[in-house]
Amino acid sequence: MFSKSLAFYLCLTIGVTIHVSLQDTPDMPPIVAACFDKIYPLTMQCVTQAYMDWNMTYNWEAPVYYDPKGQQACCSGWQAFDCYESGPVKKCNSSEQIAVKKFIADTVDYECKHDCIHYTYHSKQCDK
Repeated sequence: MFSKSLAFYLCLTIGVTIHVSLQDTPDMPPIVAACFDKIYPLTMQCVTQAYMDWNMTYNWEAPVYYDPKGQQACCSGWQAFDCYESGPVKKCNSSEQIAVKKFIADTVDYECKHDCIHYTYHSKQCDK
């Protein structure tokens, strides 16, 4: 559900391998990666909690496999996006903050129209 670069950051954060469709999602600009490098330690607990809230495990192989278009994958991903977009991003400079918000908005827009069409960002289906 995420861009390759954001999936990398989320994988580092929670120690999983995400098996999802990545071909057409927005690529992460270097300025966004620079900000994520700064806030990575501040987001670890939040992102881990997002996956725990949706009963995600560290095992993405059969027999425990999550549908990248399913509620668990989409909603845990949206909750994880909020970890990056909220408070910690303020540790980045203003140009990086703007770039991060645009990157997240572009990625959310893409995913709401593709893999997560049934579980869109901040939808009732993703309320916890």
